[in-house]
Amino acid sequence: DQWERGAFDMTLGNIGGKLPDDIKLGPRAQKHAQKAFDEAYDGIRGRLSFQPDTDWATDIAQIRSDASLLATNVKKKVGQVIGDVERRISNGGGALSGGQFKTAASEINTEIRRLKNLNNPTQGQLELLGTLEELDSALHQGARRSSAPEVVAELDRIDRGYAMLTKIENASRR
Repeated sequence: DQWERGAFDMTLGNIGGKLPDDIKLGPRAQKHAQKAFDEAYDGIRGRLSFQPDTDWATDIAQIRSDASLLATNVKKKVGQVIGDVERRISNGGGALSGGQFKTAASEINTEIRRLKNLNNPTQGQLELLGTLEELDSALHQGARRSSAPEVVAELDRIDRGYAMLTKIENASRR
């Protein structure tokens, strides 16, 4: 038990937290940690900024090219999501502020979560999931290039902690 509690404390320490003493180990501890990381990501996304650059243009061109090989309905959905991001950038004066970035990323992630939670997804849904994950990655990498170094450093700490949490969750499933 001490090892597991220590693992949660080390994981949560990346975001300035600790597992409360009254939280029992196991699923409740995992749920508490997941909620803490969800809140940390929610907070940092509001502080990231996004300025399109040549890497972003290359990423989007590749995503569009890859999507052109997919089923018509998947192509259409990918085009809509990319169009939404591009409209946000245009409406933001050619960039995304923290709040605009957070909204764009949240909308993509909501669809990713929905697709991941499907029972028996179709091939098209799996293709859409993969494409949206690529778009989400491109958007976040662009934000890392555009944001203040201290914000990126904080995001790195959150990412490290979340990676540790994933290892704890995977180990508990064995």
